[in-house]
Amino acid sequence: MLIGTMFPGFYAILGGSQKHKIEFYYISSLLPILPFIDVLAFTETPRVPENPCIPSPCGPNSICQVKQGRPVCSCVANYIGSPPFCRPECVLSQECPWDKACINEKCQNPCINSCGSNAKCDVVNHTPFCSCLAGYIGDAFIGCSKIVTRKYLHDKIL
Repeated sequence: MLIGTMFPGFYAILGGSQKHKIEFYYISSLLPILPFIDVLAFTETPRVPENPCIPSPCGPNSICQVKQGRPVCSCVANYIGSPPFCRPECVLSQECPWDKACINEKCQNPCINSCGSNAKCDVVNHTPFCSCLAGYIGDAFIGCSKIVTRKYLHDKIL
């Protein structure tokens, strides 16, 4: 509550809270006995709560949610860190462990779906290397075929 003086000897009592807005205006000649004095009058109306997330205080790649009237920030899905410093898990493969590669901004196994049939995959410095399994031959990235061996017995094929 606020008490203020408008004219010497005349006081106005003004009230309000954080949830209310006070509008002030002057009314001339309100009192017939004092027509030369302007009287300060006010009305109190409920204040519409403001959204603390507009504009967002969270920064890029983050989400703002209102909880108990306060903004709560978090990173968007698939991003790491803390607002306002949300970022993808990786941008370059060098940001990942040696046996992973940066695929769609996530450190993932680069061997998945890299090699053909009957081939194995080894990761070397973030890169998939395919090779045919023992007893197979071919392009390991496309597919490997079993090596056919023919046995000969005195110039005859068995």
